[in-house]
Amino acid sequence: TRIGSNRIPEALRQVESIIIKGLVPNDDNLGLNTRQLKEEKAKLEWTENHKELENSLFKLEDSDLLFGRISILGLDNYHLFEKFNQLFSCNWDKVDCAMLTIGDYSQPDGFRTQLGSSSNPTAWINLFHKNNYENTKQVLCNLLSSMNRVDNEELDKIIESFIKNCEEKHLYDWRYYYIKYDVFRPGRFGKYWWETGKDNQYMIRVMVTERNLSEYAYQPFLKAIDKNEQLSKDDLGSKIIDGNRYIICDNAGYKIYSTDTNTIIKQIDIPQENGIDKEDRIIKMKSFL
Repeated sequence: TRIGSNRIPEALRQVESIIIKGLVPNDDNLGLNTRQLKEEKAKLEWTENHKELENSLFKLEDSDLLFGRISILGLDNYHLFEKFNQLFSCNWDKVDCAMLTIGDYSQPDGFRTQLGSSSNPTAWINLFHKNNYENTKQVLCNLLSSMNRVDNEELDKIIESFIKNCEEKHLYDWRYYYIKYDVFRPGRFGKYWWETGKDNQYMIRVMVTERNLSEYAYQPFLKAIDKNEQLSKDDLGSKIIDGNRYIICDNAGYKIYSTDTNTIIKQIDIPQENGIDKEDRIIKMKSFL
């Protein structure tokens, strides 16, 4: 029986039912996660009809990124179970980039945006366990389905092909920059902030903390050209302070201001098509500087 707001007695009763009796409770009492209980029941029914595949399911459940919850693939994608484990035995930075070549798999997280991480499992766990993962699931399944062999070499080919395609078409959206320039991927918590939403896709801030913007956050299009490490911590990495001038990056390109008069000295616009860069703005600004 649930006592007040204490969920432990009910959770213990449900655990006993699952482990001792092998039965997943049907009641809606607040004990264990109801979404996970429904999944466990579905998996039990599925294994009864797919005995030859149960070991593949069990191996997937054992993933340190899933903790038994396999809805990021779903039972219908049983042919991808082994590929999932192979994928996350690869370099996570390559996995992150390869997924983005398929589509924007990110998830909203309050004012933040969640993406993967090259070294922090928390980022992937968040992506695979939050309730708004449908887009992530579609991208992940499409990537796995497209790969005959799942290893780092194949991931490199996918990434290189994407970058080459962008360069041949002269269309450079935020995913191109994220994938090409590792300054976008510091390997922290996979948290990003779009100042005015993704409609202004180049107004992005890389967060190095999990929840809040800190002095170590930075605008990656500035950090990529900041050879003298002059990003302003006071401005959360949104300006390069260079003597009597400062540089910002906005959706249209770069602007150089006078620190004395706060007026624009020089504006470096990036030609765009439907809001997407037609030139690599990082290469252009490096050349200008």
